[in-house]
Amino acid sequence: MGAVVAGAMSANAALTFTSEASFVAALPAGYFYNNFSSVVSGSVNPSLLFSGGTPLMSYTLTSPGSNPGVWGTTLSDRAVGNNYAPNSLITASISPGAYWVGANFWNVDINENRVAGTVVINFSDGTVANVTSTTTGALGFFGVHSDVPITSFTVQGGQFFSMDNLYTAVPEPTTMIAGALLLLPFGASTFRFFRKNRTA
Repeated sequence: MGAVVAGAMSANAALTFTSEASFVAALPAGYFYNNFSSVVSGSVNPSLLFSGGTPLMSYTLTSPGSNPGVWGTTLSDRAVGNNYAPNSLITASISPGAYWVGANFWNVDINENRVAGTVVINFSDGTVANVTSTTTGALGFFGVHSDVPITSFTVQGGQFFSMDNLYTAVPEPTTMIAGALLLLPFGASTFRFFRKNRTA
């Protein structure tokens, strides 16, 4: 079972998901999954760069402010979080932009124990999610499929918070072409019509 979401708003026709299973089932082929296993346990990183997926995409995680840094948790199931309590923010910059973004989000204390509260995620497409963090049960999950590229998102929780199992995806090239054709008044038949007239 996915997260309890206190509220989600979107400025466009985005689809939102509160279940990791349903989000993954809807993802297009070639999505990029990151469980942050490559992050060194207990490390403080000025920034973290990751890339993958088909088509290839990349994203950079930062936690700005005084004493900045992205924390690599000491949990056996690696995750990332903010290093310094006043910097209760992580920013992800995505290139060239993802139409699908989803992950687990939850609050923790300084010893990485789960804490009740709310984690707020702001996506560049205007989608805002308030994910409820609980001390037991399934980790909170939120995913969005936007109709415009998401080029960044910010995560803000309590004093400390964590993020894990981040999924990002862009449509496959063939899917993007098909989608563009559907936007035309008569789809692909329009091209066939004009091509026939030009060669007649």
